[in-house]
Amino acid sequence: MIHERVETLSNFRPLSGPTLICNPHLARVAALGIVLEETSWTHCAKRAVDNALSVADALLDEGIPLRGTAARKFTELTYCHQILIDVPLDEARRLRDHFGRHCIDMDCFLRLGVSEITRLGFTVEERAELGRHIAALIKNENDVASEVDRRIGELVESRRGVVL
Repeated sequence: MIHERVETLSNFRPLSGPTLICNPHLARVAALGIVLEETSWTHCAKRAVDNALSVADALLDEGIPLRGTAARKFTELTYCHQILIDVPLDEARRLRDHFGRHCIDMDCFLRLGVSEITRLGFTVEERAELGRHIAALIKNENDVASEVDRRIGELVESRRGVVL
């Protein structure tokens, strides 16, 4: 049943309708099938939004500007798994490289997604702590305590198993 839906959406037969992928990457299709079968999506989606809000709140508490906060009722309206740190593009690129040196990967727009920490089952306390460490990396770019790096490493190591 799932394979029929994947086949319909991915449309491996050329000229039989709209195609939603550039070409069939069979390993990705197999991985997608496994994830669709094993993941409890109703819980996962809510957790991802809750995680985004937790990290965003921690960043805001530390004075880190976020995009979208000018909207009325920002926290009630946020429904996404992403947080956007609000800095000019040149600074964002520099900070992206800085974060990478501390084992936090972001794109050049400083878009921070929480899908992975959701999948790994980060707790409320761990999410808030992660937000505080990200804030510390932004505020103290040239003088980051080794304690921050150690704690980030511990958080990563403690969450090697998949929860969702």
